[in-house]
Amino acid sequence: MKKFKILSLVVVSTLVFASQTASAMVNFGVKGGLGVSLDRTDAVTGSIPSYGYMGGVSADFGMGPIGVEADVFYVANKTRIGADSDNYGEVAMNSILVPVMAKFSLLGVMWISGGGYWNYGFGDVTSTIVSAGTEVLNIAVPLSDTIYAASSFGAIGGVGVGIPLGMMKLVAEGRVRYGFTDLDTSSTTSVKTMAVDLLVGLVF
Repeated sequence: MKKFKILSLVVVSTLVFASQTASAMVNFGVKGGLGVSLDRTDAVTGSIPSYGYMGGVSADFGMGPIGVEADVFYVANKTRIGADSDNYGEVAMNSILVPVMAKFSLLGVMWISGGGYWNYGFGDVTSTIVSAGTEVLNIAVPLSDTIYAASSFGAIGGVGVGIPLGMMKLVAEGRVRYGFTDLDTSSTTSVKTMAVDLLVGLVF
C-alpha cells in the first residue's frame, strides 16, 4: 500500500506538470518494439527470459529540457518459469500498458525518463507446458477464470535518443519495468514483473 501511495503521488505530480506545460509543446507519436520478460519469482526453478511485442501511441508534453510523456500500448506478454529452455511453464496474455514518465533532456538529442505504469490484462490466458523439449499442454481460458491478476502497477525508467527527420523525429528507447503487484493471486508462488522494453518509433 505504501508503494502504491508513493507511485500514485509521482504519477499525479507528473500529470499536473503536463497540464501546466501542455500549452508550451505537445508532440504525438507511434512506437513499437520488443518486450523481454525477466519476471521475479520465488519459485524453486526460477524464471526464464521470454519475448513478446508491443505497440501504441504516445503524447509528449515538453517545455525546454523537462517534459512528461504518457503512452498507451497494446502488449502481448509471456512469462516463463522453469529449469531451462526445454523444461518450463509459460503463460501468455494480452494487456494494455499505460506508462507516465517525467523526461529530462540530455545534449538535445538524448533523454532519461522515470515514473510509473499501470497494466491491465484482458482476453484469454494461454498456458503452455514444455517437458524435455516437447509441448505437453496448451490451453486457453478467460483471464477471469485464472489465478492471474488482471491489474498491476509498478515503476518504469529508461533512456532514449531522437534523430530529426524533417518535420518528424526517429526515436529509439530502452526501458525497464519493475512491478510491485504479485501477478499470482493464489499466494502459493510470488511472481512480479521485471521487463526490458526496446522501442522504436516516430514522433511528430
